[in-house]
Amino acid sequence: MEAEPIDYTLEYRKSGSSKDQKPFSITRQNDCVELVVPRTGYYLPIPKFLEHADIAGLILIPLWMIGYSIADAIFKYEVPPWAVFRISAAQLQMTIISDNGQKQEWEYPREKVVEFRKNRYEAGIWLRVEGVTMESHLTELDDDVVRILCAEFWKISKEYDVSPNPGDEAGKAEHG
Repeated sequence: MEAEPIDYTLEYRKSGSSKDQKPFSITRQNDCVELVVPRTGYYLPIPKFLEHADIAGLILIPLWMIGYSIADAIFKYEVPPWAVFRISAAQLQMTIISDNGQKQEWEYPREKVVEFRKNRYEAGIWLRVEGVTMESHLTELDDDVVRILCAEFWKISKEYDVSPNPGDEAGKAEHG
């Protein structure tokens, strides 16, 4: 099924420059909201077999970089986003693609996400899922972007916390 865009797009400015505006892509698919954080800068994936090449890596990695750059100039490869968050009533799916093209995916029960905020002690997003994990992600993003991303996550998450029974206090806790 084709995604229907939500009627708003978040934008942020990097370093106060108006020409560096990058949008967050937010779409709703069925009962899931997808939040996509675009990649900024140049993307050059290096295959795992080259990362673990010992002495041969000193020759193969520069050759790979030159070859990939030429192929990218010719074929205009699509650059993957930094991260994709899929938020539904039941779960949070998080996909992060590193600078070298390695994809990492996590799935957590959405109601167990206790903290999703800017890390207080280092760059990135601090994610704490009750009884599962406490770790930092997306350390390469600007602090302002992380704050906006976290606020948007809680805004979307609260949409699913609406209780059909007005007297029920479940899901009405403030986050962020």
